Amino acid sequence: MSDNASIEIEKIMNILLSVEKKLDSIKLEMDQRKQELLDAAKEAAEKAKEEVIIDIEKSKKKALDEIQNNAEKDASKIMQKNEKNIKILQKRINEKYQDALEIVSLRVLGE
Repeated sequence: MSDNASIEIEKIMNILLSVEKKLDSIKLEMDQRKQELLDAAKEAAEKAKEEVIIDIEKSKKKALDEIQNNAEKDASKIMQKNEKNIKILQKRINEKYQDALEIVSLRVLGE
């Protein structure tokens, strides 16, 4: 081989080594960017998960509060109805008691 060919081959080898170093550098940078994207995606997923959990907790609390309020309203209505029924029953008891007193009084007096 001639000196000229050896020099050209050496230049080509140097260029190839330089290109290989640049490709390695680019690959390393791509790997780093890929990891950064994965980390960012993981972080975003965690944040979204936390937000969903918070929303679910809020919805659950709201539903439970609504159920409790409805139950309290229903219980209040039932209590009012029961009080009304108790008053009606007490009035009937008093009327029957008065009727019984009157019957006993008439019997005692002999009428």
